[in-house]
Amino acid sequence: MMPGFVSGSISSMASLPSTASTRLSLSAVDLGAKLSTLAPTLSLALVIRGGAAAGDAVMKNYYGDALGYFGGLRVPATFLAGSSLAAIFTLKHKASNLASNKEESDLSSIEKRVLKFYHLMSVSAFALSLNTIATCTVAYTAVIHGRFDPFAETAYLFMKREFLYEFTMVRWSFLSSVFCFLGMLASRLLIEFELLKPTGDVKSSRPDVARLVVFSIGALVTSLLSYVNQNLWCWESLVGMSITVGKMVLKRAFIERRPLQIVSVLCMIASTYYLGKLIICDVKDGIEGKL
Repeated sequence: MMPGFVSGSISSMASLPSTASTRLSLSAVDLGAKLSTLAPTLSLALVIRGGAAAGDAVMKNYYGDALGYFGGLRVPATFLAGSSLAAIFTLKHKASNLASNKEESDLSSIEKRVLKFYHLMSVSAFALSLNTIATCTVAYTAVIHGRFDPFAETAYLFMKREFLYEFTMVRWSFLSSVFCFLGMLASRLLIEFELLKPTGDVKSSRPDVARLVVFSIGALVTSLLSYVNQNLWCWESLVGMSITVGKMVLKRAFIERRPLQIVSVLCMIASTYYLGKLIICDVKDGIEGKL
């Protein structure tokens, strides 16, 4: 009886390694299958968390950047709007001379033109900065409302993908209002300090001061414009960006058929027509005065 028991025990012990190896091989197969199913999820998590390998696109959440951009841009735009609004209603006494006859007016022809330019720039700066404030406010509400994908490679690509109209419009409006404000500032200096009045004194320094103002503001404007054109990224210049904004507005008006946008475009066309009409009349009056 002992020999049979011993032989049975030995045979059972001999079969243990093969059974354990079989179980281990099956566990390895199951683990490999599970890891293969989890691989896409793990790679996406690595990309989102910034743990991807070198050369891969790192996706980040730019929700806060959008809030900061639209919220922060309203502050300088508000400053420009307030300053431009106050500037519109100044120089009323001088502006009343624009409709006077040449004999009754104490302004020269160049002073009248600069004064007209001043009011045009002040109204334009106010309208553009106010457009920036309103668009930023609406865009800010759209951001906190959600319903968009906040992940992208960069904040710039995220803004262009999710808020193309708002992002482009506020940039263009704010930059344009800055240049209009500088034009208003230069013309205000020339008018307020009477740097354009003709003097009989040859040794007068007034013309040199006027040139100093023009060239100083001109240097600032051209320097800023050069830097802006260099960093628009998607446009070669502010002119190209203006064309894109015009196309976007026309698309909203006549392709998406938004009624109020159509009215806005028609009003803009009418204002452009009357502005051109005033410029042509001013040019004709200047030619007739020389004759």
